[in-house]
Amino acid sequence: MFAATALSGAVGQAQAGQLQIMPTRLGLTTAMPSTVLYATNPDASDTTYQLSVFRWSQNPDGTDRLDPTRDVLANPAIFTVKHADQQIIRFGLRTASLPIEGSYRVILQELPRSAPEVNGIKTLLRISIPLFVPAAQPTTTMRWALRPTAAGATLIARNGGSVHVQITAVQIAADSMSKPPIATAKGNFYALPGITREIDVHAASPFVAGTTYHVRIDTDQGPMTADLRADPGAAPPAS
Repeated sequence: MFAATALSGAVGQAQAGQLQIMPTRLGLTTAMPSTVLYATNPDASDTTYQLSVFRWSQNPDGTDRLDPTRDVLANPAIFTVKHADQQIIRFGLRTASLPIEGSYRVILQELPRSAPEVNGIKTLLRISIPLFVPAAQPTTTMRWALRPTAAGATLIARNGGSVHVQITAVQIAADSMSKPPIATAKGNFYALPGITREIDVHAASPFVAGTTYHVRIDTDQGPMTADLRADPGAAPPAS
């Protein structure tokens, strides 16, 4: 996996380090409280990173919130990966399973080199990796609603279960037999337990209020479907 975040908005030739991460999602359990992450540097130069683990939650509007935590220990905290070399990062769980899944983010932040850039602006790599601790009794309960908009529709997803749901694709059709769909969306949308997320789905023509549409949602918990009435005041039921 490659990811980069530019930390400077200056105009110029931007360069960023590279890092290959495996796996791209981590999990810890009370039965298996340790795991490892492999970080390989294909870049031509040595690169130093700072490693942090945060408790991951979401605000009522679905935006992410990261808070410091000691639930998960990570080692080493700072490391340098030489060209074509690999760093093993170790994680250990320090908390028991809870009624609701534990959600965390592992952040790998590239640190600036001491030597200044000569021909451009150096951007710094920042990688965010999800880490989950399963709920004692995992349940998946999703509620959906569809709100028409000027550009198509907004799919409203409410997670009433005890585990996360990662939404990767949305397809909306006039009915369950219609092909192709009239609107689609792809992405990487997480709905953590107890959170409502909104996903904009663009369409060539407006959705008709009061009309029922067939919606297919691809998730990491498996495909889900729902027949939803397009309602300008739509909101999924609380339970």
